[in-house]
Amino acid sequence: MYLKVAKTGIIILLMLFTAGALARIYAWYQLVAPFSEADEFGIYWYKWIYYPTYCRLDGLLMGVSIAALFQFRPALKARIQQYGNPLLFLSLVILIAAYFVCLEPETFAASVFGFPLVSLGYGLMVLAAISPACFLYRFNSNITVRIATLSYAIYLTHKITIHITQEQFSKFYIDKDSNLMFFICIITSLLGAILLNKIIEKPFLQLRDKVLQKGRTLHWEKIPVARKF
Repeated sequence: MYLKVAKTGIIILLMLFTAGALARIYAWYQLVAPFSEADEFGIYWYKWIYYPTYCRLDGLLMGVSIAALFQFRPALKARIQQYGNPLLFLSLVILIAAYFVCLEPETFAASVFGFPLVSLGYGLMVLAAISPACFLYRFNSNITVRIATLSYAIYLTHKITIHITQEQFSKFYIDKDSNLMFFICIITSLLGAILLNKIIEKPFLQLRDKVLQKGRTLHWEKIPVARKF
């Protein structure tokens, strides 16, 4: 039964990966490529390929795949973790390949193959970093821990934060594309992420933990005493 469920999960993940690629191919040929000569071509690319969730599930699916592997396939997990450094090397090779594929992001190759390549490269890097055999596993850094903590908040807020920063600081005659503006945008993006983390993320995570703990307690209390022991 367990193996059947695991196989079903693998099939579903592969179907979702494939569906995302097919969605990007369809969007490219039907919704983006027809406007290749238009001045608004970039807008169409962002609108139909870059922003839609159904076109950009690769990173999420890679994370779910790694989590499922570690949770439900401990034997396979143990074997994979023996190759931490080779996994890191392979991830760098894939990311270098992804870099060249995505040099021109608004192309067919980058649109269809670039996103999964980037996700695969970083997914393998995560696998390497959490493998005891990899040197990254033994490298402890408070800076990277804090960046990881804020990563999702940065992802959610950086675009609007950078836009507002450029609009407001350009009033002080700072070029929007200058190195100084880039540095200021980094600072404001981090500050925006910290605010989101403190005001929204942490309180709701604490609420989640309380709700889940209460649910576990109620479930445990309903179990007959004989079954508890």
